[in-house]
Amino acid sequence: MPPIAYGVADNASFFADDGGAWFDSQLAEANLSENRWEIQWDPSQPTAIAQLPFLQRAAPVAQAAGVRIVLVLDSTRPSVHDPAAFCSWAAQVATAAEQWGVHDYVVWNEPNTARYWAPQDASAPAQYEALLARCYDSIHAADAQARVIGFGLSARSSGPTQTAPIPYIAAVGAAYRASGRQAPIMDQMSLHPYPDPNSPTDSPDVGYANPNDFGVSNLSRVKQVIYDAFNDTKQPTTVNGLTFRIDELGWQTDTSQYSQYYNPENVKVVSEQTQAAYIGEAVQKYLACDPTVTDVDWFLLVDEPSRNGRSPDGSTIVGGGRQSGLMTAGGQGVSTPKLAYTQDAPLFAEGRAACTATQVDWSPMVTRSPYQRGMHGIDVSYPNCGMRLDGRGGFAVVGVNGGRPYSFNPCLRGEYARYAHRASSALYLNTGYERWYPRMITPACVVAAHGRGIAYAVGCSEAATSVRRLALMGLSQPRVWWLDVEPSNVWSRNRALNTSVLRGMIDYLKRSTGASVGIYSLSHWWNSITTGWKTSAPEWIPSARAVCPAPFSAGPVWLAQGGGAHLDIDVAC
Repeated sequence: MPPIAYGVADNASFFADDGGAWFDSQLAEANLSENRWEIQWDPSQPTAIAQLPFLQRAAPVAQAAGVRIVLVLDSTRPSVHDPAAFCSWAAQVATAAEQWGVHDYVVWNEPNTARYWAPQDASAPAQYEALLARCYDSIHAADAQARVIGFGLSARSSGPTQTAPIPYIAAVGAAYRASGRQAPIMDQMSLHPYPDPNSPTDSPDVGYANPNDFGVSNLSRVKQVIYDAFNDTKQPTTVNGLTFRIDELGWQTDTSQYSQYYNPENVKVVSEQTQAAYIGEAVQKYLACDPTVTDVDWFLLVDEPSRNGRSPDGSTIVGGGRQSGLMTAGGQGVSTPKLAYTQDAPLFAEGRAACTATQVDWSPMVTRSPYQRGMHGIDVSYPNCGMRLDGRGGFAVVGVNGGRPYSFNPCLRGEYARYAHRASSALYLNTGYERWYPRMITPACVVAAHGRGIAYAVGCSEAATSVRRLALMGLSQPRVWWLDVEPSNVWSRNRALNTSVLRGMIDYLKRSTGASVGIYSLSHWWNSITTGWKTSAPEWIPSARAVCPAPFSAGPVWLAQGGGAHLDIDVAC
């Protein structure tokens, strides 16, 4: 599992007279290592970096303190977002900031809201896709180490001035596909999973009832729409490398006991004890447990003093009126730590080890099987060598191995050649866990299995060896990989190890090939080998007379296998 880093999104250090030295020292004491700043493009001065003096002062200070700086780039005028002019300016920012070790750029803040991108109409997602694609190229051209971060989405829609995030992502994906682009548009995705503004004191568990919105507990919705939008394109999804940056999240606290705040509160708030508990819950139950989430930046280290975002006399807007920081307002000599600052700092230091729940093991829900219901096909492998197939059947599932992992079907080329060109092309792999298999672990799978154990690396290596064999033979990748999970293979008595093997295989195949990965098994086989692991992977099930049975786990049944005189006959369910 990749490491996870914590930080804040707070411009206070960007504008601080000391370049953020005090601020950065407070980050370090709370085990926070990142800060996100916002830099805005002024369309009236399209080639100028108006905030460059602040960057020149604060960025070297942050670099010396070991603080990783992330820059969010957007416009001072929400209605002006010309891709050519803006992305040329963004490249200038990247060129200037590279000297201080700045390489992370969020392209726009909350483009699904009219506050930052206007108008919010049907054309907005396609316009954003065009801008993001252009900026991806220009920023990478300016900085070879750059990481371009897309979206920065608001978590919900609250009316006509906001577009719900899930449909927005789908529309951006449709525009990407329509463009014919053969390159990614982002290296990471930014999300702001605040609680519902109508109930801002909700815990991380609550999330959103509306399936078009998302909270901390609804990140699977984002993963699914990203998969649906970009699968089988040059833009990676969370299945094959895309990660999430949670760069705005927080709960506003009651400040009535402090004298440095002014103006009446305009939102519901929680106690400092509840804020600390909610942050801890978000980390321990969700964020540290999710391998897709690699960066978390809480919104604000230091509170803003105005409770409603206005000056004391109410005449001027002076900020957002946010008191979700980990410290009270005022800055050096005035600010004091809230409970979350001290109570949750150890969790930030623990990284992934802070997870106390089950590791998030998300797989896309594949809504479209490549098999047409009722279609008949066959499955073949090394026992069928020498048999004349002549392309019979509407599809075939061809075995790569010779009955065990790390062995190979000598007839793979001939058997697969007749079916590889079909939309339903599929290969199956033998699976298992023998004591000597750890000797076969590949270096890449050692890295991939960091923190997940040897069995996971074994499974990763079983899959990697077969994929490499396919490449060496010059054979194309299938549409579907099937994993043969049955007692005739050799397994450990420790069913948790067996499950880890299968996790490693599934993750590797999805990450390296982008294809669907399904499982061939029966209910009593599956339960005896894996302790009944619940996975949403598609299922292929042996069945008398090839009648489509109930699933053995939690996935859709795509195929049923029946016997034949010389070949196994399969039917699409």
